[in-house]
Amino acid sequence: MTSTYAEEEILAQQAVTAYTAQEFATIKDAAAHFGAIYNRVQNRVNGHPP
Repeated sequence: MTSTYAEEEILAQQAVTAYTAQEFATIKDAAAHFGAIYNRVQNRVNGHPP
């Protein structure tokens, strides 16, 4: 099954929210937990646009 861009953005946002709430020690851990694309999560944490 392929994910749509919107579905991938939702996963990335969930990972960012969890990381910024200090539920995970690293961005990589948060991305892996939610199955999000690491680079996308890292970009969001660093304030880059989608």
